[in-house]
Amino acid sequence: MVYHRVKLWSGGDASSDDTYFVPVSGRVPESRRALLQYPMVGTSCLAFRRAVLKELMPVPEALRSQADAYLTALVIFVAPVVAVPEFLGKYRLHGANLFQMDQERTSRSQIEHRMEMRAALLSSVQEWLKSHGHNLSSSDLRAYLKQWTQAQERMDLR
Repeated sequence: MVYHRVKLWSGGDASSDDTYFVPVSGRVPESRRALLQYPMVGTSCLAFRRAVLKELMPVPEALRSQADAYLTALVIFVAPVVAVPEFLGKYRLHGANLFQMDQERTSRSQIEHRMEMRAALLSSVQEWLKSHGHNLSSSDLRAYLKQWTQAQERMDLR
């Protein structure tokens, strides 16, 4: 998989740099540091080899709006990744973005959907890892998955 930076655009002439890009390249699980720094990036930033996608498919039906996160979370366990630091895309921000919402205008149903998708994502990632022989009790995998759990807990608190 290859991922790159994007400009965030709300319309009009202005755009801003993404703030979540962390360049991690290589076989990520071989380095605890890389595993814990590895970012989850959106669809607009991703390119996969078809053969790798075949190893990760099908995406669970419960992930109606988190297919990209599912693939991004698991691709590191089947192939190396490359981070490209250049801005190669533009991402449109609007009220329907699942994770780029304006907190003041976000509806309860959007928040509940986001929480539901994050929980389904965590469960699906754990199921895939377990079914593909990964030891979920290893310290590195526990730390990797803990990041996902903490993200869910932060959303729940909001």
